[in-house]
Amino acid sequence: MKLPSLDKKSTLRLIKESLDSPLKIAEAVALGVFFGIAPVWGFQLILALLFASILKVNRLIAAAASNISIPPMIPVIVFASLKTGGFVMRKPWTAVPFPGPGGLLAVKGYLLQYLVGSVLLASLCAMAAGAIVYAFALAGGRSGFLKTTAQRDADFHGQKQNMP
Repeated sequence: MKLPSLDKKSTLRLIKESLDSPLKIAEAVALGVFFGIAPVWGFQLILALLFASILKVNRLIAAAASNISIPPMIPVIVFASLKTGGFVMRKPWTAVPFPGPGGLLAVKGYLLQYLVGSVLLASLCAMAAGAIVYAFALAGGRSGFLKTTAQRDADFHGQKQNMP
């Protein structure tokens, strides 16, 4: 069995062809985005799949959405997390030094700010992504983007009968 790739096109097709309700699709995306940004380094996919199973939302959609933390996005996510944490903790923004010899101690001073900011940023991004996907899924349901199970069955049986 070949697993589907999780690129942009196949992810949109996965959402489009999902038999789930718009709310369940939005919940899966929000869950995946949350774990993709949350500071659970290396465990994003595993936790997204685990919680998707527990919350009974689409695991494939949650897994696809958790891939927001791809390497080119990591500096943006870390920077936004530090800025968010600094805002919440009322710390003035200063440049974070790159860890060189002895620089790791300087980075440790920003760890709490990063953790607070990343959890808050993950929550905000998850809510925004979920709301956007829910709105598009609702609008798409009215325009035929999402099909009901009965429509899919009718399409399948209609195509099957037309085959030679």
